[in-house]
Amino acid sequence: MKYAIILCLLLSPVITCRMVSAQEDSIKIQQINVHTIAKGKQTPEYFTKNQKTLTMDEHIIREINFNDSTKQVEDYTFYFYRDGKLFTEEKYDSDNVLQNIIKHDYDVKGQRTESTTLTLSGGKLIQSAKTVYSYDNNGNKTSKKDYRTGKKPYRTTVYTYSSNLLINEQSKAKKSMEHIIRRIVNYQYDTDGKLKTKSVFEKDVKTGDSRKNELYLYNINGKLEKVEIRDAQDSVLLVKNYEYYPGGALYRYFEQTGEGNVLCYYTYAYRKHRINLGEQKSYFDNQ
Repeated sequence: MKYAIILCLLLSPVITCRMVSAQEDSIKIQQINVHTIAKGKQTPEYFTKNQKTLTMDEHIIREINFNDSTKQVEDYTFYFYRDGKLFTEEKYDSDNVLQNIIKHDYDVKGQRTESTTLTLSGGKLIQSAKTVYSYDNNGNKTSKKDYRTGKKPYRTTVYTYSSNLLINEQSKAKKSMEHIIRRIVNYQYDTDGKLKTKSVFEKDVKTGDSRKNELYLYNINGKLEKVEIRDAQDSVLLVKNYEYYPGGALYRYFEQTGEGNVLCYYTYAYRKHRINLGEQKSYFDNQ
C-alpha cells in the first residue's frame, strides 16, 4: 500500500484514522447506516455500510465499504485531486491489494473529457472500461460514449437542452453487451427550474418494453423530499423519501412500495474531527 496510514482505530460509531508526521487537518466523516427490515417496517437495529471522509469544503478523500454479512471492511477507496479536480479513485480490498483505478481527464475549460477504469491483472493495470464526454459552448454535456475493451462504444447517450436545462436523454446500446438496448428520458421543470417530472422508456431484450413516470416533490426549504415512481397505468411502484437535519444535511433515506412497505432504510450521521492526514500519494505519483 502506498499511503502513510499508520493506525486506524474503529470507534463507535465512526472510524478515526490517525497518522503521523503531519499537522492536524479538519475533516468531516459521513456514516451511512443500513437498518434491518422486518415485516415491511424498519427496526432500530443497523450496521454501518459506508463511511466517507471529506474535507471541510466537501471534497471526498477516503471511502470505506463494509461487508453486509461480516460487518468488516470489504474495500476502501482513496480520492486524489489535481488543480482542484478529481484525478483518480483508487480502490483496495480488505487485504490492502489494489483492485482498480478510475482516472479522470479534463480539457482546458476544466470539463471532464474521459474517465478510464484500470483493473489490476497479472500485476499490470489494464484498461477495462472508458467513458468519453462531449460538451456544447455553454458547458452542457451533449454526449457520453461508454467503452469496454473494444475500439467502438457499446453504448452512446445524447443529451438535449432548452435554456440550459436538460430536457431529453437518449441512449442506445449493443444487444450483445447490454440487455437494455434503448433508453429515452424526458425531463420537465417547474418555474424555479427544479425537476418536476421525468418520464422513462426502456427497451429491454429480457423483460420487454417498460414506461415509468417519476414525480419529484420538495419541502418548504426547496430540498427534495419525495420521488414517486409510477407505471404506465399510473400505479405507484416505488416511493423514495428524503429527510434532513435542520442544517440541511441528509438525515434519513428510505424506499417504500406503493402499499407502504419499507424496502430499505438508511440513516446518516456526520462528525467533525481533527486528524493528521499525512502525506498521501496517488499510484501515479510513484510511477
